[in-house]
Amino acid sequence: MSELTAVEVSYDLLEKPRREAIQASAQHLLKEIDRPKAIHEKTLSLREYIWPALDAYGHDQSLPHDYELSLLPLSRIGAEQGFSGSSILLGYFKHKKNTSLFPSQPMVIKLREKCPTAFGKLSELRDELHRAERLRPYISYHKSQYALPLHISDDLPGMGYQVLWSPFALTDLVQRHQSGLSFLEAPDLRQLLKIKKGGEPSEESLKKALKVVESAFQIMGPLHKRDGTARSVSTSFHKEYEPYLRKLGEGWGSSWREIWGTQQKTSDFNICWVNPFWVLSELMARNNVLLRLGAIHGDLHPGNILYATPERPFLIDFGWADDNAHIAKDFVLLECNLRFIYFPADVSFSEVRRFAQMNAQDVAWPEDLNKRFKPRFDVIQSLRKAFLDAHGVKVDWMTEYVIPLFLVSMGLLRYVDQYTNQVAARLTVLELAQYINDNYLLQVE
Repeated sequence: MSELTAVEVSYDLLEKPRREAIQASAQHLLKEIDRPKAIHEKTLSLREYIWPALDAYGHDQSLPHDYELSLLPLSRIGAEQGFSGSSILLGYFKHKKNTSLFPSQPMVIKLREKCPTAFGKLSELRDELHRAERLRPYISYHKSQYALPLHISDDLPGMGYQVLWSPFALTDLVQRHQSGLSFLEAPDLRQLLKIKKGGEPSEESLKKALKVVESAFQIMGPLHKRDGTARSVSTSFHKEYEPYLRKLGEGWGSSWREIWGTQQKTSDFNICWVNPFWVLSELMARNNVLLRLGAIHGDLHPGNILYATPERPFLIDFGWADDNAHIAKDFVLLECNLRFIYFPADVSFSEVRRFAQMNAQDVAWPEDLNKRFKPRFDVIQSLRKAFLDAHGVKVDWMTEYVIPLFLVSMGLLRYVDQYTNQVAARLTVLELAQYINDNYLLQVE
């Protein structure tokens, strides 16, 4: 092989430190790819997964290896950091001079500032790499639709960022970019639901959104069932859901405790409720709860579900992935996004409350409720049906779904200032706490 020249980054809107970190990491990755049959984790060829065309080109010693990393001008590029503190970009490699050479697969590029870690603890993105590796045995039937990470740069000298690279097969993005389009809309579930810019989806968008959700959970079937090895296990809500409370007891939760207090009953919106913190305490103290454990994505919100067509979704971002966890996590987090994170703001209190009360397994659409909420209800019903299918055995709806929905909702109060409807978030938590108290805690005492 001839010597690799410096990799150019064809995008000018990144801050210099982030741009330089991506450039250094890209150079490091290409050196690995440019070796004949470079092996990653002893089993995977980086070249095969990231840039298979190099097998046809890479052994020609006479050609210079002048490569460029093109970052796609998508709405995700340069976006503000997510709840995890990471930024996500999309990009692909191409040859600067040999334009006939097929470009690489598109890649999710995850960027995170380095921070000190405790002795023996993995950095956040290296932990994501390890988590994703444990999922690999369970995605074989649909592996091209998972953007599992393959390469990380977190120890390059002088670089203040970790950079994680995850190839996936949404190649039409690259083709559209190379055809000269100056801006590409990120094809993810948020756009179909029109929850990013507000407003309710059109009938056509709703049909597509429903199909994307159905297709996403269909390809995740082997994952959730762990290729047939998923089992109902005696465990506890604390063990399964403490991370999803997002450090509720370490600071940010104090303001909510001031609002709701510590007694069994509380008052909010001039209404008497059972206190969500009292319900939380009761649930977290219970052991020997039977829950269905499989493999999960762990952070399944609309922005992590991309698609080529509604029948071909792609899953990205595996920082919360787990090969042995309660499968409801993938379903209830997506439901939280639909119920309050992206809920419209111009809604009456009574309508928001009625929507927040739809917690029973057999809930039907109330015909007298504003029809603008029907699209969200339909998507929620679709994902609930997918949960029942994934569970595969008789479901205790309260312990397997409603309580996890409450626990995840409680944790998401941490970011309530960022939601389009803060009242919806608050009412969802209050109504779930009341429902659990009336239909579970009072029944098992």
